[in-house]
Amino acid sequence: MAVPAKVCDGSLAGNLVSPLPGDHGTAYSEEAQGFTGESTTGFCSVRGGGLTVRISYRLWSGDFYKDEAIEELITADGRQALKVGTAKGYASDTSGALFVPCPKNDDLESKVQVQAEYLKHDDAKDNGTEGFRDLTAATARYVAQDLLGCEGAESLSEPNP
Repeated sequence: MAVPAKVCDGSLAGNLVSPLPGDHGTAYSEEAQGFTGESTTGFCSVRGGGLTVRISYRLWSGDFYKDEAIEELITADGRQALKVGTAKGYASDTSGALFVPCPKNDDLESKVQVQAEYLKHDDAKDNGTEGFRDLTAATARYVAQDLLGCEGAESLSEPNP
């Protein structure tokens, strides 16, 4: 599947989704909303080669996602913990998520949830955890640093092993 150099309205490197599986010959297409400007929610669906990769983000109030709830999500069966700077989340064979602290004047505990997942044909091969770890981390960096300007987002360097 031929993937452009940039995806999601030019926000993310195309090579983050190009290694994902799919050889059914369907042409590349994408739909994105909220990946430019200062929206507090957004999504991008990238389609091609027999699968759809969906990337999304949402800014949540600190009251909505408490640390205990995030820990439950991280430790669910089939998931590996993922830590990138101050963000924590998980990666699995079919998805990844990071919760990035994003304090705002009116809510110092707010967090951005970034998620990447794919839907595939039954006979498409699994990509594995590494692809979703990298895609989720890159999306978290872009959203927290460039879109929302989260304080402390500069700590979102490469994923910690």
